[in-house]
Amino acid sequence: MIYESLSVVLNEINEHLGARIGLFEDRVVLSALINPDGSIPIGNENKVVATIVNVAREGIINQSGGGGGLGGAFSHGKVPIKLNLYVMFTSSFDDSNYEESLKFLSHILSFFQYKNVFTPQNSDLDHRVRQLHFEIAKLSFHELSNIWAYLGAKYAPSVVYLVRYIHFEEDYVDGTSSSISGLGSIVK
Repeated sequence: MIYESLSVVLNEINEHLGARIGLFEDRVVLSALINPDGSIPIGNENKVVATIVNVAREGIINQSGGGGGLGGAFSHGKVPIKLNLYVMFTSSFDDSNYEESLKFLSHILSFFQYKNVFTPQNSDLDHRVRQLHFEIAKLSFHELSNIWAYLGAKYAPSVVYLVRYIHFEEDYVDGTSSSISGLGSIVK
């Protein structure tokens, strides 16, 4: 679901770039910045690379939830998972195109200024994802340095967005049970 959700957002960004500056190819891609062998992925050259740098669960949730049903029956299933993603958008342009990297980073910033909330009603998100809310992550220089170090990459113009409240809801139910009735006459 993470891949599908981010693909919808990146498709909208690419459409925005196409309309804004007349690009006919996708310039924003979902990829790792560095391959496991330390090389740069071939498809990342002169692109803005979206990379997930962290996934975290939002708050404390009850993992055994259930919902009330008709006639006193309850369904047993898992409650929706609320996740926060940290997604870094990196302008992966060579040194001779540094100005272009800044221009594309500016386009990413302006896109999310224009549209920072995605729902199934305003985009092609799957109905099981209730909402994606993008906001710039508040990172210190130290935290940002750590991100670049564990990615194993050299710094490039980038911005990290916190994507809040990704709700995953599966369409299955584990089972049903009846409600308990008549306890009032037992307890005195």
